[in-house]
Amino acid sequence: FHRFARPDAQTIEEAIGPVLIEVLMRLDARGVLLLDQRPLEPALETALMERLPVHLPVELSRALAEREKLWRLVLDQKVTAVLEKLSALEQQNPAPVPSPRPRLLTAASPALQPRQGLFVGRAQLVEQVSESLAACEGALVYIHGAPGIGKTALCKAALRHRLTASPASAALFIDLRAASDLPGLLSALAEALDDLSLKSEQEIRQRVARVAGELGAPLLLYWDNLESVVAAGGVLPFLSTLAALDGIRQLGSTRQDLGAAAGRGFPVLRLEPDAARELFLACWHRNSKAPPLHPSAALDGFLTAQLSCHPLSIVLTAGRGAAYRDLGRLIAEWERSGVRLARSAGESLEASLLLSWKLLNPAERRFLLLLALFPEGLSHQSWADLTEPLEDAWEHRVRLSELSLVEEAGGGDGIGMLAPVREFVVGLAQSETGIGGQTPAGPDLQEAAAIALDYYSRLAATAGAIEDTPVTVAIRLRLAGEFPNLAGLL
Repeated sequence: FHRFARPDAQTIEEAIGPVLIEVLMRLDARGVLLLDQRPLEPALETALMERLPVHLPVELSRALAEREKLWRLVLDQKVTAVLEKLSALEQQNPAPVPSPRPRLLTAASPALQPRQGLFVGRAQLVEQVSESLAACEGALVYIHGAPGIGKTALCKAALRHRLTASPASAALFIDLRAASDLPGLLSALAEALDDLSLKSEQEIRQRVARVAGELGAPLLLYWDNLESVVAAGGVLPFLSTLAALDGIRQLGSTRQDLGAAAGRGFPVLRLEPDAARELFLACWHRNSKAPPLHPSAALDGFLTAQLSCHPLSIVLTAGRGAAYRDLGRLIAEWERSGVRLARSAGESLEASLLLSWKLLNPAERRFLLLLALFPEGLSHQSWADLTEPLEDAWEHRVRLSELSLVEEAGGGDGIGMLAPVREFVVGLAQSETGIGGQTPAGPDLQEAAAIALDYYSRLAATAGAIEDTPVTVAIRLRLAGEFPNLAGLL
């Protein structure tokens, strides 16, 4: 009560409402306080359930009988509060900020380096895509294939190849994981251009043309996870208008074959056996505690027959095997469980994700779900702010990284999650069993959302300082870029 009750409250609902909300937000499905895992005191429970509803607003009283309904009410209030703060900040006179500097990438930029520091196989396909980028004036060149097949890795390799061959050129990396329509695509492109004030198609198109003109060499626009927006109205026509600009080249990765009308597509299939073996061994030896592992017929047979040389399945399985420190145990586990989970040898990704999931304790699972609420990943500063009040955050990060469920992004300046992993985690949290396997899905997602919203509330309070400083301006930009993603998901 001392912590949460408003000292200036004039009515009982003003005084007790925040307390009730904080208590109920910390209850799991069994009525246990999440803070200390002790049952709620009977006297307080009686007061909450019998006396307080008489004094609270009607909608809150009705919601007491349904915790999910109450949580939704509280959640909407928190989301609304942050959105109102954002709206108020946008109406203030903007503080002087440095001129936008587009995030132009070269072949050596950290954002274009391969995961795990390794790119294997597909050398001929890399050259073909690179040559198409050079030849296709503005037209979309796209890579298509199944989730986790290595589309992004291939695109990065092709960009490095093209930028090495043409050092005066540069690339913009546009991450579309959090986008679902044309406004989302425009926002992602504005972020890559380092100017969130750009809103309309015309403004953004003019800025892209100006950047390309100032560069004086081809500007490569890379659309990562294009499948998130490609079916939305206006997206392909907008890309066509960009194609008409001088000096523009476009590359995209998508799960669907868009057809010849959209541009030139290249399918991505399974790795060659030699490349699959090289990738597995490299991921195995990332774990310093893992014993040395050498090529063998058993390993080759496992990669080909069970994992179908699927890149992300290989990465996840190698991380799990290194944690076991025994290849034989890994293969035996797959033969016992993985084959049953995989509907076919070509669908090993879901089985690999489930088996990796089983290695996590409940706290690590919930932490992974929290990170999944940030589809664009977290910068170094965002990570620090989010995890400041959380215990064991760094230990969880190391563990999840060892299992390749999360990845260090931007040359170690942040943390991210591949789209297939994120989709798996969020889908599991929304399923009937929940992430713990024994409790309803609601509380897990509610707890993660509450932590994320508290983080955004702290940011909004700091950004609303009376005096604008470089810190408050930077936080304001982070809010504008990050929060709509969470609000849209919830």
